[in-house]
Amino acid sequence: MTRTTILILFFAVQLIVAVVSHQYLTHRVDGKLEIRNFCKFRFDFYSLLVILIVYFASVFVFALGFLWDGESLMRALMNAEVMLWLSVIGYIDAREKIIPNGCIVVGLCFWLVLYLVDVFVGNIPWMKLLVFSGLGGFGCGGLLFIIAIIVKSALGMGDVKMFFVLGLLYGLMDAYGILLFSVIAMGIVSIVLLLAKKVTTKSTIPMAPFVILGFFFSILAGM
Repeated sequence: MTRTTILILFFAVQLIVAVVSHQYLTHRVDGKLEIRNFCKFRFDFYSLLVILIVYFASVFVFALGFLWDGESLMRALMNAEVMLWLSVIGYIDAREKIIPNGCIVVGLCFWLVLYLVDVFVGNIPWMKLLVFSGLGGFGCGGLLFIIAIIVKSALGMGDVKMFFVLGLLYGLMDAYGILLFSVIAMGIVSIVLLLAKKVTTKSTIPMAPFVILGFFFSILAGM
């Protein structure tokens, strides 16, 4: 299969994922998904704008890894899909200050599919992969869980579960890298908002939108 064919297939699949993501966002009403009307297109400017921006960002992430950095097709594809996954989570977290368990389940299913592909197609030892994912998931997610328990206002359980999935996908070091960039981005924006008096020290700022930035910067940094 030529690179041109791969790119065409990727654009098509990614467009489908983006459309499904848009439908999911626009059919969430009061925190619940309207399943009956899911196939009906509902225009929402902000959710459409977010999906379009992240769609092109995910295409850039894929092209950067697959065409320029020489990453494997699976790695580049994983980065692109995670970019869209995080955009959905970030948008919902920004609007509703919650990360739906359904999004976490989608992330877990995505990891499981990649795990099975690596084992049965890539012939990578299943135990090696399991240790890699386990250290990442429980190492990063576990740390955030402890922080969330000690400082209850700092993190939500949704953030913990989100980084648990990122740890499963990327392992301990890369997951911590994403976390570091996310915290830096969140800190800078929080300081700016405080100086502009848009928020106070008691305000709650959702973390997931900044994880999108943290993930993107991690990719640019060579993750």
